Amino acid sequence: MIHSPSGRSHESKRRRALAWLPLAAMIIPLTAVGCTFEMETVPLPEHSSERTISRTFDAERGMVVELENLAGRITLAGAAANDQISIDGVVKAGADSQEEADGLVASLELTFDESNRRLVISAVYPVDDHHVYFFPGDDVSEGFAHLFGGSKSTMKYQGNRVTVVNRPTSESVMLSADITLTLPAGVNAEIDNGVGRIEVEGVHGGLILSNKSGDIRVDS
Repeated sequence: MIHSPSGRSHESKRRRALAWLPLAAMIIPLTAVGCTFEMETVPLPEHSSERTISRTFDAERGMVVELENLAGRITLAGAAANDQISIDGVVKAGADSQEEADGLVASLELTFDESNRRLVISAVYPVDDHHVYFFPGDDVSEGFAHLFGGSKSTMKYQGNRVTVVNRPTSESVMLSADITLTLPAGVNAEIDNGVGRIEVEGVHGGLILSNKSGDIRVDS
């Protein structure tokens, strides 16, 4: 599928953009990822915790913003008459005790590395300690997993093999990051999201959008 600057909104399921495209244009071919299966679930965590992370960087036309995240919702928005890149993250965690939930939410960090007209943002998860992450998503209509069993996506993330499930299990921890990038015109973006929706609106720059499972929605 080709998305052109026609002002129309397009939606795709489990799709991936594989190459740079002109400003406000993208190719999103269909790819099959993840699987549906019967899993032994446990009750939802009783306690939750959230933490916000916000940063701004000076923008330069033609620079690239690269974002890597394991689980969560990614939003890209165009900046109106602004020469700064804004990053707003909300880290979310759940656990059976408030102390454990607070500890989990503190264990996820956003790192920023700016050099050579490229800004690299990484969501650093505690993958050395936890290998299964519970992320319920934000749209129960996604896929058939919610009707015929659970779903899981297994991938390599930050040097470790990890799995994201949509129902809590005895092995999973509930930890994710929703991240919003506000980009001035002429700034390009490369987004690699493990599991979760990617939404783009009003962005005028080159895009590479990739996720293993979830919607990709673009509205120019």
